[in-house]
Amino acid sequence: MEGGMQFTFRELTDAEKDEFLKNNFWGILCFGGDEPYGVPIGYQYVNGNVIMGFAPTGRKMECVKRGRKVCFTICTPAAISPNFKEAYPFTSVIIDGDLEEIAEADRASYGLGPMPPGLKGVSFRIKQKRVGTLLSGLGP
Repeated sequence: MEGGMQFTFRELTDAEKDEFLKNNFWGILCFGGDEPYGVPIGYQYVNGNVIMGFAPTGRKMECVKRGRKVCFTICTPAAISPNFKEAYPFTSVIIDGDLEEIAEADRASYGLGPMPPGLKGVSFRIKQKRVGTLLSGLGP
């Protein structure tokens, strides 16, 4: 096939990753397996950690029990301007990694306060293996 869009994955520098993740708060958390599942979820970015909380029951926790490998994608709309400049040189970040549960006793070390009384939840961080963006270009 001649022409067409080609994508390449580019790892982000720590500064690029920090800037993008600090300024966004929502993404799509995707679990693989026999029944793939993607769900929009809010996150906090604290000291280089992507942190999110789940209810102790439900489909997300069922997925966690089957496997902790995840892909988390954060997107921001491209800012259209006359000269096509954007706020960022990219509009999405893809994080591949494993969910790691944060024990109640460890919450402070991640910049989190104690779980509010009466609220039941489980906190996770993504142990990041790869963080980058897809760059597009026209193929030959």
